[in-house]
Amino acid sequence: MAQTIEKLLIKSTPILFEIDSSKSETLFETIALSHQRPKHLQYHQRRVNKTFKEYFKSSKSINLQTLIDNYLEQQILEPMQNYKLKVIYNKNGVIEITHTPYQAKKVESLLLIEMPKADYRYKFTQRKLFDTLYENFEADEFIITKNGYITDTTIANIALYHKSEKLWHTPKTPLLKGTTRERLLERQKIVPRDIDFRSLENYSNIALLNAMVEFKIL
Repeated sequence: MAQTIEKLLIKSTPILFEIDSSKSETLFETIALSHQRPKHLQYHQRRVNKTFKEYFKSSKSINLQTLIDNYLEQQILEPMQNYKLKVIYNKNGVIEITHTPYQAKKVESLLLIEMPKADYRYKFTQRKLFDTLYENFEADEFIITKNGYITDTTIANIALYHKSEKLWHTPKTPLLKGTTRERLLERQKIVPRDIDFRSLENYSNIALLNAMVEFKIL
């Protein structure tokens, strides 16, 4: 049964935590494998292409479909098991590809953290920005705010259900433009909004959005 935002939040106001974001020359994609096939691969391909163009300043990219097809030919997967496939790459191409059985993270508590310097526009393997939160605070998951505005959690984009509008709003400016968020925006299942943490009383529920859980209401 879904919990209300009020019950999930440990505190109603963000805790200020200043840390400089770290970039890296290696990035990754997390892709859901279901029935031995990758899901929504075109959105991952689009993001990889964008990363090569904008971050690496390169006209080349990686063909995820070919890469994954060749990889899966050499693997034995349980037909009914969902897997998390991880592709690590840099400007020269793929470094590593692995898969692991997927187990959804249990999230029963959320803590608001104000991180004014947070920057995670690309899916870096360097995740000190997020890892440091777990080293310093106790919560199942964290909602990061910038200048008071909601962005993301450490593992997913988010959507919030507006009580009066009866719509799912997603932060207009997330830390990372996730593939599931992009897909749901295209389908008009979620609506972009600037969401100040002080307006959370106008929302009843929260959902996590990422490639593995897709749209999961907490």
